[in-house]
Amino acid sequence: MRRVYWITSMFTILIAILIIHQVHDYSTINTCLDNGGTWNYKSSYCDLKHIVALQFINDYTDHCNNIEDTISLIDWISMRDDVTPAFEQGLSNLILEAEKTDTELGPGYDPIFNAQDYPSEGYILAKNSDSSMVYLVGKNQEQFKLNVKVIKVEDTWLVDGISEVSASSTEL
Repeated sequence: MRRVYWITSMFTILIAILIIHQVHDYSTINTCLDNGGTWNYKSSYCDLKHIVALQFINDYTDHCNNIEDTISLIDWISMRDDVTPAFEQGLSNLILEAEKTDTELGPGYDPIFNAQDYPSEGYILAKNSDSSMVYLVGKNQEQFKLNVKVIKVEDTWLVDGISEVSASSTEL
């Protein structure tokens, strides 16, 4: 009898935990990665715009993590084929204007992350959206949040805005 009660109690607790977990914004969304860390193209939440946004920000995170990398942000962006010319120009303008004011620090923060710190493990999908916005959070660090604007140019999704770069503050 005690065993049945214990199993029933544990089952009830497990169900409660699962329900609470499902209420959290990030828990029900597939991160577009399978357990091996490779892209899961079959996920219903993982469409091409999510993949483009995640690949971009996680490539940038890797770039920032590589302390031996001497490529400037402007040069790194100019080598990308997954950003719009407007995004590239907006980022360049922001950095160059900030460097006029402070030649040593420039903007004083990372304009992609819109912060001085970032989650070194990268980002995951925070929630699904039918709009052109892709909502991301830091992997294992949910206090880091980014909204990435992507647009479809011909048949290709491209990053067109992130943080304050090449998008109005009301959109992001």
